[in-house]
Amino acid sequence: MNKPSSIKDSIFSFIVGGSKPVSRRDICGEFNMSDASAARYISDLVDDGVIQRVGDGRSTAYVGDAADSYLATRGDIKEIEYDFDRIRQYTQKSSFFTRAQMGDLERFGALPANVTHDDYLTSVHKRLLIEASWASSVLEGNTYSLIDTQELFERGIEMPGAKQEETQMLLNHKHAIEYILENIKDINISRMDIINIQALLSEGLRLCSCCSTSILNMSTTSMGFAPALFLRALT
Repeated sequence: MNKPSSIKDSIFSFIVGGSKPVSRRDICGEFNMSDASAARYISDLVDDGVIQRVGDGRSTAYVGDAADSYLATRGDIKEIEYDFDRIRQYTQKSSFFTRAQMGDLERFGALPANVTHDDYLTSVHKRLLIEASWASSVLEGNTYSLIDTQELFERGIEMPGAKQEETQMLLNHKHAIEYILENIKDINISRMDIINIQALLSEGLRLCSCCSTSILNMSTTSMGFAPALFLRALT
């Protein structure tokens, strides 16, 4: 594992914080460094598994994975293990916190006087829609940033240069999560629930030409998922 440096950390932050994929030329201009130096830092970050390459040739650029994966590569962060004995000693309706600590937690978790529980739940659902949809889509090769996803959901503005399949994928995730939240009391993770959710996730996306059934196969990635085959295995 490569030893992290302040410049390397800054370059990673620059890539992750961008609203679009970042090229090597962008990094050279932002940090006033040579092409060779930028290439070396990029190579280290790719090797660490915290950024990934998108595009080819002159259109080659880089996007960042979740920040947590980068923190996992940091040699200066101490790994902490679970205290399983402490967990085994726990009994229902008891607490490891003192009354004073419980009081602090209640104060920290209290809602502002002008915020209702419904308003708070709405804000949580809003963040869930944006962050979960973005994180899941990134795993499929989607190049939208978290900020661009928020712009799409809240203002209907598509990311410049994005493929239609990428925009559709994010909107499908949004609709699927909304479906789950609206029907949470009735969902049993049954075969029909999975079919309904998968239908929302694959709506408007490409079909596999080698199969007569609907198969999600995003053009932004070489990975594919065959929901029809998956559902067939459930029967």
